[in-house]
Amino acid sequence: MPRDGSNVYSLPEAPFQINTVASPSSMNNNLSDLAAAMTDSVCRSTETTTFSRTLLDDASASVARATLVIPVEMIERKTASASSVVDFVLPAGYTSFEVRFERLRLSADNTPLWFRASTNSGVSYLAGTEYAWAATYPDATAVAVGGNANGAAQAQITGAADNTATDVSLAGVIHFDVGSATIRAQGVGQTVCFDAAAGVMLPFNVGFSVAAGAAVNALRIMPASGNIASGTITLYGHR
Repeated sequence: MPRDGSNVYSLPEAPFQINTVASPSSMNNNLSDLAAAMTDSVCRSTETTTFSRTLLDDASASVARATLVIPVEMIERKTASASSVVDFVLPAGYTSFEVRFERLRLSADNTPLWFRASTNSGVSYLAGTEYAWAATYPDATAVAVGGNANGAAQAQITGAADNTATDVSLAGVIHFDVGSATIRAQGVGQTVCFDAAAGVMLPFNVGFSVAAGAAVNALRIMPASGNIASGTITLYGHR
């Protein structure tokens, strides 16, 4: 496949002349070369998934990613529908992750969301004494209070959200570092919901860690009781 420094393709055979017989071997060589060149290219009109993977996920594409300056990439978005848990397997090649919540409603009233982690790609999730968390948040009268737990079976990552139509969790983000065999996985974030009865916004600022004993490679979001009735949870990766 002859290509010049600007990646412009040229046929391998010399141009055919008018009123001359085209050699079968030359024609076949041109066609075979064109087929190989097309196979080695990416279709821009229909194969966008393949194009994205080539550009963003291929290990040899680090130069392209750096040139385009793509620091954060959406990995997966899940829509909850009476979901008892929402799980994400964390792909390799990222330094840290973000989980973003949009318009979540829970089936149970006054219920927080929990975070659990896995080191076996989601086959099972740690639920012993691996978690520690601390948070500051206002109560229903907008007075600042705090909460924490050490040696817990999960980390609490939101306040106790009401489940009426006007009390959805309007926004939330958790930034998470997967840790290693010697360094605890850890996260920090803020979520917010509106308490219609008290008429106040309830932000929840939290930091937490997981003594996983290995790098975390899957995570679980779940309510303390009931299920996530509706809303979306999106996983982003930081290169």
